[in-house]
Amino acid sequence: METESQENPIGTPEAEPGRLERLAAEVRGLVEDVRTWIDLKIKLLEIEVEERVRDLLNRVAVTVVIAVLAFLALVFVLVTAALALGLWWDNMLLGFVAVTLALVVLTIMLYVLRPGLVRKREAARREDLAAVGPAVEPARLEAATEEDRDG
Repeated sequence: METESQENPIGTPEAEPGRLERLAAEVRGLVEDVRTWIDLKIKLLEIEVEERVRDLLNRVAVTVVIAVLAFLALVFVLVTAALALGLWWDNMLLGFVAVTLALVVLTIMLYVLRPGLVRKREAARREDLAAVGPAVEPARLEAATEEDRDG
C-alpha cells in the first residue's frame, strides 16, 4: 500500500497547501530582496549625489581662492606699474593717474564693445543649435537668444 503523499498527485487539493506555502515563502523572499535592492539603490544614489555636491563645492572653493589670488596679483601689478611710471616721470601722482585713466578707458571700451561680444555669443549659439539639425524650431532659437540677452 502506498503512503498518502504518494497517492496525492500534484494539483490535487490535498497537495496544494504545502506547495502554496512554499510559493508564498518564495514570493515573500523575493519581495524582501526587491525592498533591499531598492534601499541599497537609494543609498547609492544618495552617496553619488553627496560626492557630486562635494566635488562641486571643492571646485567652487578652489575657483574662489584662485580668483582672490588673481585679484591681489592684479592689484599689485597695477600699483607696481603706477609706481614705475611715477618714478619714470618723477611724479608719483602722475603715475597713479595714468594707471587709473588706463583702467577707465579699458572699462569704457568693454562697456561699448559688450553688445558686440554678446552678438558673437548669440551667433555661436545659433551655429551650435543649427548643427543639431532641423529639429530645432526657429521660435525656440529666438527664445534662447532672448534669454541670453536678458541674462
